Amino acid sequence: MPYFSKVNKLNDFAFKRIFGHEANKDILAGFLSDTLGEEIKPEDIVLENTELSASQITKKMPRLDIFVNKIRDNKIIDRIDIEVHLDDAIALKNQVLFYWGKGFTGDLRKGQSYNELPRMVSILIGSFNLGVVSPEAALFHDTFHVRSDITGKLYNDKLELHIINLKNLPSVEEGQLGAVIERNPLAPW
Repeated sequence: MPYFSKVNKLNDFAFKRIFGHEANKDILAGFLSDTLGEEIKPEDIVLENTELSASQITKKMPRLDIFVNKIRDNKIIDRIDIEVHLDDAIALKNQVLFYWGKGFTGDLRKGQSYNELPRMVSILIGSFNLGVVSPEAALFHDTFHVRSDITGKLYNDKLELHIINLKNLPSVEEGQLGAVIERNPLAPW
């Protein structure tokens, strides 16, 4: 156990072991609760296969870090993809959209109503600048939806993207940890 503090928890293997393991669903549920701002219990989530199917052998095969279904009344209400990236990947914005789309349309069956599509949430964690906010407004945690360019009105709530930028992790002054956590419950994670 003394070496645990030396392990980079954002290493793919360590991250998947901590958050993507059935025995640690309580940790994952706590992280999702703080990220999404809603109570999520371990029994509400089901860890899924992290390889989204490609319809043909020649198509790109997405491999996610962690893929979770949130269940209510035996029905999938949310599909959640959690990705960790430690580098400044230029293609990362498009990669996230690709995963978003694949996850969103993945389980729609013939004859099923489009109204039954679950919400697709992508959570991107890393130390990077995706150029989605100005440097003076750089946030530790930001959330994106599909909205009108003119009115700002939400198109629908079925697509949601959370970006957690570790470069902007709030600093903690002596004795101020409680205040930082109150403003941003994700800070301790």
